[in-house]
Amino acid sequence: MVPWQDATAHNFSYLGAAFALGAGICWAIYIYYGQRVVRQNIGMHALSIAIVLSAMVMLPISAVHNPEALLKTEYWGKALLIALLATAIPYALDLMALKRLSKLSYGTLSSLSPALGAIAGFFLLKEQISLWQCIALICIMLASIGVTFRSKQDPDDL
Repeated sequence: MVPWQDATAHNFSYLGAAFALGAGICWAIYIYYGQRVVRQNIGMHALSIAIVLSAMVMLPISAVHNPEALLKTEYWGKALLIALLATAIPYALDLMALKRLSKLSYGTLSSLSPALGAIAGFFLLKEQISLWQCIALICIMLASIGVTFRSKQDPDDL
């Protein structure tokens, strides 16, 4: 959330606000085109191609910045585990959800990720959140519940 009321403060970052807005726009584009890809039955193939292409782009960058780490085989298993847990499995589940849910339902339910992260941070890391942040989390969760129930009643939404 961009604190627009603090836009005149000396520590407000217009660049950060632009990045936040850009991230939201990119997320909307991801949902729109992701659903189109899975409806054409090329979802998992596109995911495989995207993962291979991203690895090919990142490998030379890693080779320049830390070539010794690429040659240490003790890291390869951990790298594969991270690739599976942080990329392949979540995006495969995303594609399955995009195939079965409307754009509205998927977008709202995916907004639970920051709320779940905040709750995990509160319980696992003893992080404190403000009253306004608690209210925002409750609103996000209520919206997710509402959209989920609405989509069960009206399967043709969006």
